[in-house]
Amino acid sequence: MLPLETAGLFQLIALPLVSTVLAIVIAKKGARPLGLIDSPDARKQHHGEIPLVGGIGLMFTLCLMITLQNAWGSDLGVIALWCVPIFIVGLMDDRSVLPWAWRLTVQITAALGVIATTGLTIEFVGNYPILGAVFLGPLAIPLTVFAITGLSNAFNMIDGVDGLCSGIALIALAGLWLHIRGADPFFDAVLITLIIALLVFMAFNLQSNPKHKIFLGDAGSVSLGFLIGWFMIKSSQGSAPMIDPQFAVWLVALPLMDQIYVVIKRSSQKTNIFRPDRSHLHYTLADKGMAKGKVLMTLLSMASGLVIIGSVLDRTLGQASVLILLGFTAAVIAFVRR
Repeated sequence: MLPLETAGLFQLIALPLVSTVLAIVIAKKGARPLGLIDSPDARKQHHGEIPLVGGIGLMFTLCLMITLQNAWGSDLGVIALWCVPIFIVGLMDDRSVLPWAWRLTVQITAALGVIATTGLTIEFVGNYPILGAVFLGPLAIPLTVFAITGLSNAFNMIDGVDGLCSGIALIALAGLWLHIRGADPFFDAVLITLIIALLVFMAFNLQSNPKHKIFLGDAGSVSLGFLIGWFMIKSSQGSAPMIDPQFAVWLVALPLMDQIYVVIKRSSQKTNIFRPDRSHLHYTLADKGMAKGKVLMTLLSMASGLVIIGSVLDRTLGQASVLILLGFTAAVIAFVRR
């Protein structure tokens, strides 16, 4: 692995910027022949046929950065490697919808693959009033797989408004980087690479002209959830954790809120929890008359606020802060369901 000090400004900033732009431009040209086009329907109310190539730009840039650093043998490199089958299945799902059981099987397999090759799991979840220090013991592996697959699908579920999934991922990655910066130079570089790649994607995604717009696609949204989930585990577990486990939950609080809300609503209506519909927080706000731009700003402001609140409470209340998050989640769900 090259010392990151020698990589300089080009490799940390210019390279992901240029590589993401080039990957997206090239992928856009092949989107129609490959069937990676999203058309409007009753649930998807956008204008025009939009290429589903945002995930290609993100994954290409991440893989290029890891290759240039000769870091495929590191924990982060292994995580990215196991993300590849999830990315490929996501592309297949973008082309023609796959059964949810197939997608879930690949996600579980990839999560188990990371555990088997890196040894990373959620072992410690914090110290809590009355309970004290909580270790998962034999439940570590199944609950880690549950957490990773759950977060992967949470990011996929919240990808319903331009800039929302990518914006929430950007906030989570930036929040994580601000808390761990300097502790692991390669981890810093990976996070900065993805942050820049996401900014490039959002510049395309938020275009008003359908000719220039692109979508993240399932390949991008599920991959982001998978990567961010493992980044949080990598940074919060082990003998020298960089963040507290409960703060990791605050980083992704909004997509988890949305997922909980959707599961509760679909279960109460006795419908398949994996079948796409308009029961998400962003669709609910839009259906109440809120403009898409206002929905985006409202939810991104909420996601940013949750990270800031979580950071403050983590420093003042410690592990008890996650109990406040649970209460806040219940309040948000009750408010939206009115």
